[in-house]
Amino acid sequence: MVAVPPEGLPQEQTPDDRKSLCFDSEPLKAELEILGRPVARIRAASDQPVPKIALRLCELKPDGTSWLVTYAF
Repeated sequence: MVAVPPEGLPQEQTPDDRKSLCFDSEPLKAELEILGRPVARIRAASDQPVPKIALRLCELKPDGTSWLVTYAF
C-alpha cells in the first residue's frame, strides 16, 4: 500500500527537516504498522501570545531522506 501525502504537502520532507527541530529514534528492529491516529503529548512554554506547533511523523529512509507518514497542527 502506498501512503498518499496530505493535500498540499510534499511526501518527501527532507527540505522541511533541515528547518525543523527533529527527534529521531533508533532504527526499528521490525516493521511497524500504525493503525488509527497516532497521539503525541507535548508540554511546551512560549513567550508568544499564540504559540503554534506542527508535528510531522516521518519515516527516515536508509539514504537519509524523510518521508511523510502523517501530520497535525
